[in-house]
Amino acid sequence: MIQSFRNKLQGIFAVVLVVLISIPFVLFGVDSLFTTNSNQGEAAQVDGEAITDTELTRAIAMQKQQMVNRFGDQLPAEFLTDERWRTPVLEQLISQKLEIISARDSGIAISDARIDQLLLAEEAFKVDGKFSPQLYRQRLASLGYTPTSYKKVLQDELIGAQLRQGISLTAFATDAELTSTLVRAGQTRDFYFVTLPKDLFSEGAAPDQAAIDAEYQNNSAQYMGPEQVKAQLVALDVDELAKNIDVAEEDIRAQHEQEISVFEGSERRRAAHILLEDLGDGIDQAKADEIQAKLDAGEAFEALAKTYSDDILSAEQGGDLGFTDGATFPEAFEAALAGMQEGEVSQAVTTEAGVHFIKLLEIDAPEAPSYDSMKDEIRERLVRDKAMAEFEELAPELEELAYNAEDLTDVAGQLGLDMQSSVWLSRSGSEGLLSHPKVLEAIFSDQVLKDRQTSDPIELSDTQVAIVKVVDYKAPAVKPLDEVKEEIVSKLTNATILGRQQLAAKELEDAVATGGDLEALAKEKSYTWNVVLASRKDNFQVEQQLLKAVFAMKATAFPAFDELSLANGDLQLIQLNGVTELSADDINKNEKQQLSAQLEQAEARRDFSAFQEQLRADAEIEVFDNNGSI
Repeated sequence: MIQSFRNKLQGIFAVVLVVLISIPFVLFGVDSLFTTNSNQGEAAQVDGEAITDTELTRAIAMQKQQMVNRFGDQLPAEFLTDERWRTPVLEQLISQKLEIISARDSGIAISDARIDQLLLAEEAFKVDGKFSPQLYRQRLASLGYTPTSYKKVLQDELIGAQLRQGISLTAFATDAELTSTLVRAGQTRDFYFVTLPKDLFSEGAAPDQAAIDAEYQNNSAQYMGPEQVKAQLVALDVDELAKNIDVAEEDIRAQHEQEISVFEGSERRRAAHILLEDLGDGIDQAKADEIQAKLDAGEAFEALAKTYSDDILSAEQGGDLGFTDGATFPEAFEAALAGMQEGEVSQAVTTEAGVHFIKLLEIDAPEAPSYDSMKDEIRERLVRDKAMAEFEELAPELEELAYNAEDLTDVAGQLGLDMQSSVWLSRSGSEGLLSHPKVLEAIFSDQVLKDRQTSDPIELSDTQVAIVKVVDYKAPAVKPLDEVKEEIVSKLTNATILGRQQLAAKELEDAVATGGDLEALAKEKSYTWNVVLASRKDNFQVEQQLLKAVFAMKATAFPAFDELSLANGDLQLIQLNGVTELSADDINKNEKQQLSAQLEQAEARRDFSAFQEQLRADAEIEVFDNNGSI
C-alpha cells in the first residue's frame, strides 16, 4: 500500500518522510535547528501564513548536508555558508507554501488516519519489523519536530503533491506531434569520413623569425597582458589562533564535572498508555470504568491498549510511547509517571487529550562518561572557545588599525598575525587566500585599487576575516616577445598545417567529383577511411562532434562534402552519400509510447512552472531579513 502511494505521489512521501529523518547532520549538528526562541521569528509571510526562521534553518541544514553527501570535501567552505543558501532555500519554501495554500483552497486533504497508516507502515520507524514509538519520537526530536508538528508537515507536503499530480495529469501530446517528432528523429544518413592526421602535414610548418616578428607586430592586441597588482593580506583565522592556545588540566576537569552534572536526575522513563480521547464532549465513562475493572482483574495492559486505546500509533505496540525525560508528555501525565515503580499501572489520569491509564515499562538511568573518555574532546572545545573569543576581540581591532594604515606590516605586528605579500597577480588570482573570490573582488575594487585604501574587513567565513591593500600596480601592456613567442609559433604552425590539410581535402573532393573512389584515394595517401551506414542522430558509436556535423549538412545532391577540424589538430573530410527519411508507417509503437511519456512529462513541467508563476503573481509575499525587517 505504501509503495503504491509513493509511486502515485511521484516520490514526495519518500522525500518528506524518509529523507528528512535519515540525513545525519554530521557536518552542522542538530543544534543549528534550535537557534531561535520559542516565539519563532519569521523569515517570510505568504498570504498571511508564516515561514519561520526555524523552518528556514532546518531547510538550509538539509540542503547543505545533501550537497556534502553528494560532493564530499570537493566543495569549498564558502559554498556551505548559511548566507549562500538562505535566498534559494527560502524561495523554495515560498513556492512550497504557495502550493500548499492552493491545494487547501482546492479542497485537497489528507486525513489524520491516513497519515497514521502511512507512519505505521514506514520502514524508517520500525525495529525488528514493527513500528517503534521510541524510534519515531527520537528521530523527530533530533530534527526539532513533535509528532503533531511532523504530521502537519506530512499533511501539507502530501496535499501539495496531490496538487502537482493533478496538474501533471492534464498534460498530453497529440498523435500528429508524436509522429512529426519521431519522423525527424528517425532520419538516417550514410556517410564516409577520412581523417587527415596533423603529423602528416607538420614537416617544415614551423615559422621563421620574420614570420614571428610580423605576427607579433601586426596583431599585438592579441598578446596583451592583464592588469596586475602586488598586494598585502592580513587574515584573522580561528584555526590559526587555536594553534597557539593551550588549556590547563584543571580547566578540562572542571568542564568535565560541569558536563556530567546533567546526568544527575537525567533518568528516562519508558511509558505505555491507554488513551480515551476527549473530542470536546467528554470521554466514554463506561468504557473507562470497564478498562479500570479489567486492569484491576489483572488483564494484560498491552492487550487492553490494542483493544481500547484511541492512540492508533501506540495501540499497535501495546500502548508503548517510548522514553520521556520528564518533559515529553503533559504535566499531569509526567507527574503520575514520576511517582510510579517499574511495571506499575496508574489510575485514570486526565489531560487535555483525554483520560490515560499509564504503565511504567522501564527506568533508564544513564551512566556519566568518564574523564578519560571525554578529555580530548573537551580540550578541543575549550581551545576552540578561547580561539573564538580571541577572534571576536581582535576583529574590531583589525578593522580599526587597518582604517588608515599605509602598510599592513604594522597592523599584522600589533595583532601578532602574519602578513602575506603577493607576487604580481591578476584577476585570476594566485595561491591560498589570494585566490579567494571575495579577496580578489576587494583587491580590484575602486576603493583598494584606485583609491589605494585598505579594504574593509572581508568576511570569508564565520571564523575567518581578512583585509587587503594594493602596494603596486601594473597596467595592461603587450607582453614581451620572449614571453609569447611559443604561443605565436604554435599559432602559425597550426595555421600552416590546417592550410595544407584543407588543400589536401579539396584535392580529394575534386578527385571524387571526376569519378575517383574516396576509400582508394585515402589509402593511397595513408589517411584513415571509415564508412557509416544508416546512422541516426542518437548513434553513440560515432563521435558526437562528427555526428553533429553530419546532421548539420544541408545537402540536396550527393555526394556532398564538409570539413571538421578536431581539437587534436587532425582534419576530417566528410562525404555524405544519402539521407533516408522515416515514414509514418515505419514508426515503432513502443517508441511512440516512450516519446509520448517524455513529451507529456516536459509539458507537465512547463504547465506547473506557469502555474507557480501565476501563484506568485497573485500572492502577497513578504520576505524579512535576519533582523526581521522587510
